[in-house]
Parts: sequence; structure tokens; C-alpha cells
Amino acid sequence: MPNKKNNESQKEKKAERTYSEDEVLASMSYLTESFRQVVYRETENDSIWLFEVLDNIGVNDGYRKICREEAIIQEIINTFSSDVSVWNVGSYCEGTFIPGIESDADTILCYEVIKVVEAISIADVKRPSLLIVRESQTPAGYVKLQFVACCVPIELKHWPAICAHWPGVAPFFTTDKFDRIVLIGILSENLGKCPLLSRAKNKPAAKLENYPSIKLDMVQCYRCKAWPTIANEWLTRHRCYGWPTTKTIEEMKLLGFFVVRKGHPFSPEIDLEWRISFSLQERKLIFDLTDVQYKCYVVLKMINRDFLQLECITTYHWKTCLFYMIEKNDPTVWERKLLFHCVNMCIEQMLRWVRIGCCPNYFIPGENLFEGRMNDNLKKDSENKLVEILNVGFAILLRVHSYNICDYARARTNFKWSQKLKAESCRAYTKKIFMRKASLYQSAMHGLNVLFDIFKTSEKTPNVIEIFWRMLNHINHTDTVSEHTRQETRHALSLLLPFIYTCLASNISAICIQQSNPQVRDFLLLGSYSYFMKGDLPGRLKFISVLYAAGCYKDCEWYLDQEDEEFIMKNPSVCVSDYMMGVSDPNVTIVTAIQQLKMSTCVFFFCQQNFQSFPLL
Repeated sequence: MPNKKNNESQKEKKAERTYSEDEVLASMSYLTESFRQVVYRETENDSIWLFEVLDNIGVNDGYRKICREEAIIQEIINTFSSDVSVWNVGSYCEGTFIPGIESDADTILCYEVIKVVEAISIADVKRPSLLIVRESQTPAGYVKLQFVACCVPIELKHWPAICAHWPGVAPFFTTDKFDRIVLIGILSENLGKCPLLSRAKNKPAAKLENYPSIKLDMVQCYRCKAWPTIANEWLTRHRCYGWPTTKTIEEMKLLGFFVVRKGHPFSPEIDLEWRISFSLQERKLIFDLTDVQYKCYVVLKMINRDFLQLECITTYHWKTCLFYMIEKNDPTVWERKLLFHCVNMCIEQMLRWVRIGCCPNYFIPGENLFEGRMNDNLKKDSENKLVEILNVGFAILLRVHSYNICDYARARTNFKWSQKLKAESCRAYTKKIFMRKASLYQSAMHGLNVLFDIFKTSEKTPNVIEIFWRMLNHINHTDTVSEHTRQETRHALSLLLPFIYTCLASNISAICIQQSNPQVRDFLLLGSYSYFMKGDLPGRLKFISVLYAAGCYKDCEWYLDQEDEEFIMKNPSVCVSDYMMGVSDPNVTIVTAIQQLKMSTCVFFFCQQNFQSFPLL
């Protein structure tokens, strides 16, 4: 009996001990899960806070739409008044540039008069063309452009006849190892005779020299309207989450591609090669980003600029990384509460690329974007800094000075400081919006000046009024410009109309004021009135000045009283001059602008030799 009792006692103790272990394990599991939930909630709170801060400082959908609209309007106006296609790309049109930080305006000038083809069968019969050629050893993403005349690829044996027929083209061509005549520069480019622009060797962008206040990267290039064969994989790539959509892929396919003057850094034919550029496709993908994806991209750019500070990892690498991450991840990841998780996800991907030494081009994965940029030392530095970012976590924002993010992070628990920062950001954002709108007036007036010169030269008429009538007719009969929609084209060109109407009315009123016959004067004044009223605020102000010049002082005072002072205060102002001081060459012109807040007068100074009888606006 005692043995039986002892056995039962031992069993009870054992059962009691087993139960206690299970209970401890369950308790530990509960605590671990609770800790995870707390950490997860903190991460979500951090992401929501960051999202709201970015909204306050202007990294939001509203500002992005304004930047996009301005970019499209500018390129339509510039293309409409030019013999080349103009495209705005990069951070300034994406709305991803950092205020207070110098950022270049990236502009593409495409000479589409010369056709670029991948098959000789579709070369231009009447004009010279450029045939894309590649060999097995040509680096991925790069091509050579062989000269084609009368649908015949030109070789060394044809060259004497070509030079005789097209004198002056020889400096822009050379022969490759197969005796093909290939293009080595933009045919219209002559930077040696231009005191303003310079382009570094094997760099596609030309920059303004000696004018530090004007930040401009101008890329001159050619364009193939068909999708490149080497990038066919991108069209049929398996996409688990349907990004980009089939419709977007088809739209991007129709955009073709640019070829820009840049050779592969390790190629023996570096001076003969041209790089394939998908700038229009990349711009479309950026325009189509969700608000969270857009904010993620801006945060990556800020961390890259303020913390990484490495030449081997650029904004373009982060853009490529973002595209891959969107394509490979479920759309539900891109939520407001997961914003910083998305940032970390991109950083982790960049770290993997750095470790293997390869950042694949989004459209042509065979092209390594790190080649020629990353040596062993930079690779080690990049890896260490990316690991540090991941280890530091959300606190990395304390080291981000762009947009004063570090101050926002420090003031997160200080209500007064936070409110002060928000107020400062609000004022800066309001000014930024105002200046972006003012730049539209600058673009419109510059486009008007260029368009007038084109019509004056082509029409060969000294009659200014007739030129403006023909300009109006040309605008009214233009449906589309480049690949822009009819709605976008009409909206952009409508910005030219107030200035044309005001100029037209100004010239009529100039004749009016010189009339000694009061009946003729009043008739012309009445005729100019309707055009002045179509000129919006500048037109109405100009009409008031005409009334003053004509001695109609009471009428002048009455019209001034009709103007809404609050409306005038809120309208952008811009003063535009056609010539840059310090440039002695009269053939070199550039537009500069002085924009001021809380003023509304639009002033446009035309060069006297072009507008001798033209009143200033």
C-alpha cells in the first residue's frame, strides 16, 4: 500500500510539473505575441506619422499633379513652337525634388525628323535614316546607329559620294570595325560655338556654363517609335500582381525609346555606342504611382542624399529598385500604415544588389546599372551604410535634413514645436505652389516669343497684326502635339491666347492713339476693347493704360475700380527678358525670369529689332 501511495504521489507531482511547463510555454508565447503586436503598432504609428508629415511639407498628390500639369503644358508649348519634340523628365516634373536643394530641370530635345529603325525595310525612302546595329559582344542596353540613305546601309565604300551629296556631315560620323558608317554625335549639335552649353565626354546631358542660378540638364537625342527587340522580355514578363497593367504596358510600348549619346564604360567601342533610354516609360510609371509609393520614393531619395552620399548609388538606382518592388509585391503592402516597412523593403533589395554587385535595368535586366560606378571600396561602404540604416530603423530620420524631417522627428512629442514646423512648412508650400503657377506664365510668354519669330520668318510679312491673326488660326486648327491628348493640347495652347489677344489689341490701340480723328480713334478703341478683355488680367490692365494714354481718365479710373484687388494679389507675376546679360553673341538667346509674390503685373520685354512697332506688355 505505501508503494502504491508513493507511486500515485510521484505521478501527481509529475503531472503537476508537466502542467507547469506547458503553462510557462503558453505564457511565454503570449508575451512574445503581445510584444510583437506592440512593436507592430509602433511601426504602424511611425508610418502614419511619417505619411502625415510628408503630406504637410508638400509631398502629396496635390503638388504632384501640379508638377505633372506644368511639365506637360511646358513641353506642349515648347514643342508647338519648335522643330523638335521637347520632353520634361526627372524630379522637377515628378514632384520629387527637394525644396531648398539645387535640382536640375531635365529636358529632352528629340530630333524626330531623322527616323531610327531596327529593320532596314522600314527606313525612310526620301530622307536619311539611322539603323540600329548590335553585335554579340555589344553590351546590353547599348546600340550603334548606322547611317542609311535611300534604304541602303552606308559603308566606307559609299562615304565619298555621301559627303559630296551632304557636305558638312563628316565630323558626325566614323567607321566601326566592320566598315559601317556610324553616328557619333547629334547632327545639329555644335557646342563648340555655343558659349552657354557644354557636355562632358560620354555624358548625354549638356549643361549651362557660367550661370549657376540656372540649373538645366538638356539631353539631345533621337527616337525609335517601335519597342526595342532587346527589351521584349519586359513586355511578356510574368507579373504575379498585375503591375503594370496590360493596358499600361501597351501604352508604354507605343512610346518607343530614345537613343542618347553615351557608350558603355567598359566597351572598346565606347565612342560609337548609344544608350537605349526609356525616359518616357519611367515618367509614366512615376506619374501612376500611388500616394504611398510616391512618398516611399521621396523618402528613399532623402536618405540617399543626406545619409548614404555615395556616387555609386543614385536616384536612378532607387527608382529602378522601387519599380521592381512594386512589381514583385502584393498591392496591399503599399498602405499608409506600412510606409516605413516599404522603405525598408526597398533598402533590403538594394543591399542584396550591392552584395552581388549587380543592379539590373528594369526594362533590360541584362544591363547592370552598377557597372563603371562601383569598385570594391565603394561596394563595402555601400553595404555598411545600408546595413546601418536597417539596424537604426525609424531613427534614421533624425539624420535626414531634407524637408527638415530631422526637426519633425525631434519635435514629435513637443506640440508647440510641431505646430511651428507645420506653420513654416505651410508657408513654404504656399510659396512653392505660387511659383510653380507663375512659371507657366513664363513658359507661355517664351513660347509666344518663339512662335512669333517662326511666323515672322516663314510668312515674310512686316504686318504684326496679320502675324498674330495667323498665329491664332494655327492654334485653333491644332488638335494634338506629340503623343499628348487633344484635351492636354487644347489646355496648354489656351495659355497662349490671352497674350496673343493682348498683343493684338495693343497694336490696334497703338494705331488708335495716333489718330487725330476722334471718330476713327473711338472706333479703333472699341475694336481693341474686345481683344483686351480676352487677355485676362494683363489684357485688362493694358487696356486701362491705353485709356490713360488716350486721355480718358474717368474711364481709366472706373475700370481700375472694377478690378478685384484680392484676385490681383493672388495671381502670379512674372517679368521675362529675352536676352541674358553677359552674352555678346546676338544669336544666342535665353529666357530669364524674376518672379515675385503678391504682385500681378505680367511684363514681357521683346527685343527691339524684332518688334520695332510693338508696344511692350
